[in-house]
Amino acid sequence: MKPLTFNALLESEGLDPARVRLIRHKHERRYQEQVFSDALNKREKFEKYQSSQGDTRVIKSIKTADYIASFVVSPSGETVFAGIWKVNGCKEIFTADPYKDGKNPPSETESTFDLARTAHLDGLVGKLLVEWGDGARAWVQRAENGNKPVIELRQSISEPPFPGWLEFRRRLSEIESMPITWQEVLKEYKGVYLIVDEEDGSQYVGSATGDNGFFGRWRDYHNGHGGNESLKHRAKSAASYYVAILQAIAPGNANEGSLITELETYWKIKLGSRVHGLNLN
Repeated sequence: MKPLTFNALLESEGLDPARVRLIRHKHERRYQEQVFSDALNKREKFEKYQSSQGDTRVIKSIKTADYIASFVVSPSGETVFAGIWKVNGCKEIFTADPYKDGKNPPSETESTFDLARTAHLDGLVGKLLVEWGDGARAWVQRAENGNKPVIELRQSISEPPFPGWLEFRRRLSEIESMPITWQEVLKEYKGVYLIVDEEDGSQYVGSATGDNGFFGRWRDYHNGHGGNESLKHRAKSAASYYVAILQAIAPGNANEGSLITELETYWKIKLGSRVHGLNLN
């Protein structure tokens, strides 16, 4: 029995490998986990990231294709299938990298592709793994020149497990890019959290008491301040801050409101965030 290859899967969908480009997305280390999660969960942020290209060789290769088949590198280094897109055209305009908070400078050759996700092999997104081979730096390849062996086909999408309260630490700009399973945990629990400015170490102690727990509260910080006056004055983006959990309260606690208020005060005093930090009360 011949080993299964990705080109065989393309042909089973009526796609000519000669008209398909394979793309293996691997961002800078600090952003890659977000890219992986967004790709597998079919989020718009990944679509925006993928559509913008600045390398002239990559642009030329995609322009001459009908489709792209995208893969994304997992936290453990696996090459995981992310979907197939129809190439509908290209414009020479700059689109900022959404993972760099729009701060990446445009290149002279920047192009933005009009890509439309198709239903081809859609049921295999996040489940199909291929062996990319030794040419990891060649992250865009012609499918007919690199027939990738399928090395694993999983029953379900596999994402990194939630790290636990003590180990959890994320940028505020990454909250909506976290794995769905993480989001569900953080929606269920409420409690006290710590925000730290990555540049100068300034700290802010806050509490999550409303609907959707930690996740709901942190999502409000997408504008960099979440309505907090001391953070407003700093005028920084959400990417400037890390958030960690100081204490989580189990669901169903009858006194959770008063308990969280007491714990928030306790942590403000213990960390000195009123005197030396960003808490104003």
